[in-house]
Amino acid sequence: MQHRTQYTTSEIEERLTSLVHKRQIFLPTNAALFIARKGDGFIVKGLLCVTRVKISKTGDATNLEFRSRFNWSVYFILAFLAIFFSAFLFSDKVTLNGNSDPTFLEKLGFVAIGLALFSVPIFIVVKLKLNFEKEIQRKIILHDNYS
Repeated sequence: MQHRTQYTTSEIEERLTSLVHKRQIFLPTNAALFIARKGDGFIVKGLLCVTRVKISKTGDATNLEFRSRFNWSVYFILAFLAIFFSAFLFSDKVTLNGNSDPTFLEKLGFVAIGLALFSVPIFIVVKLKLNFEKEIQRKIILHDNYS
């Protein structure tokens, strides 16, 4: 997502540093923990997400481009759980609801139920990523000084 602003790079950096939370025991999931200047922008790291803010100048305006992604640990956990739910699909010694020799379709049905239940936390985590990006945009553009 792109935004245009008249702030300078140093003003944007000041606003980003006001975002960083001090280390606490219980952090909100969309809190910024670390901010670093990298090349032509900034990297803002949170508990679950990383946002790259790319800065480019055009005349008297400054363009800000925001890109958010999950930390590698979130992808690792999601892959592990997907493998865990589907591991018994190809196993020979599986008992489902008292049936000691279920068909492949019965196994697939149970995997589908597990993955459907697993999709609810995925939607929650995706919403947290969007909230993290919106919080950073709001802090830079509107310069809210509350935390």
